[in-house]
Amino acid sequence: MSGVKHTPGPWKVVRGELVGANGRRVVEYGSGCAFMCGGPDEESVANAQLRNAAPDLLEAADAAMRFYDALGDDHRPGECKVLDNLAKAITRATGDRPEKGGA
Repeated sequence: MSGVKHTPGPWKVVRGELVGANGRRVVEYGSGCAFMCGGPDEESVANAQLRNAAPDLLEAADAAMRFYDALGDDHRPGECKVLDNLAKAITRATGDRPEKGGA
């Protein structure tokens, strides 16, 4: 993915804020709400776009896992790494390890 403009990951919770690998605050939590941090700069807009796409990305990852599960254990070299990355992403998004047949 060339030209990535969002705050690089991994994003981690640090003292009640979601912070990117570069130390930039992405989300601030308070009063039961989460607020996107930053102004109208390119990186903040890209962070908001990524956050807004998250449900679609999760659905696509889950669909890809189900597709590969339906193929059985007959995977080409390199596909196992892809499946591992999908499983890790689903786990980070949901807190649950995806099961065979979907997340």
